[in-house]
Amino acid sequence: MAASTSSQLSRTVAVANQKGGVGKSTSTICLARAAHIAGHRTLVVDLDAQANTTSDLAAEPVPADTVTIADALVGDVELADVVVPAIWERVMLAPAGATLSVALDQLASVVAREMRLRKLIKSVTTEYDLILIDCPPALGLSTVNALTAANDVILVAEPDAWSLDAVADFAQTVADIREDLNPNLGTAGVLLNRYRRTAEATQVIDELVAGLDAHLPGTPVWTDRTVPLWTDISKHVHAGRGLDEGPPRLRQLMERVYSPIVAELVGGSR
Repeated sequence: MAASTSSQLSRTVAVANQKGGVGKSTSTICLARAAHIAGHRTLVVDLDAQANTTSDLAAEPVPADTVTIADALVGDVELADVVVPAIWERVMLAPAGATLSVALDQLASVVAREMRLRKLIKSVTTEYDLILIDCPPALGLSTVNALTAANDVILVAEPDAWSLDAVADFAQTVADIREDLNPNLGTAGVLLNRYRRTAEATQVIDELVAGLDAHLPGTPVWTDRTVPLWTDISKHVHAGRGLDEGPPRLRQLMERVYSPIVAELVGGSR
């Protein structure tokens, strides 16, 4: 892992890709579950206006009048006042809501707008071992805030030709963030989602590795932690169940993919 050098007590990790439909939210929730299993205090910040992570992870439905991450980004609300319980006891959630898109429009005119999330997270950094930020499928102000606040970023990608262009664009964004806003931003790795063992996938992965060596040297592509194209993964997540609570192949997937990533990010079990 091309690790960061930040001295924050918690590890803040953005889960990102500007391409939609690659499984960022599902990956974020599975990482949160792995952290819960390991005994880590975890906060999940939902920065996606679609609020899929909020829907799947909140212990109770979030009422429309509840303060959300949108209120914290543009108002005087502290992050601690936004957080709600998640479905697992060691996991908390800063939920997204219908007002997030409007809030981001307002944020565009705020001084130091790229630093808002970093400031919010700094206020709770001693309360958690791991903070996961679920980014939207765009390289807009939400993602810029996430990368500015993060110690590391995990890029979630599918092994297809479309992902190669997306990764190239994302690499440039990371370079820009490092130069202007967050010089210590680390690239934890690339999580290959919806993997199928085909000749095309193998070729794309080879090209992905070569591209990252050129643009983000030191960034591992986790070819030993690929996530297969299994429909029961999302079914379990949407039902509020951890993969470790599923059939043997899902339990093995948790042990092979998500738990080792969390262990690398924040260490072993507490």
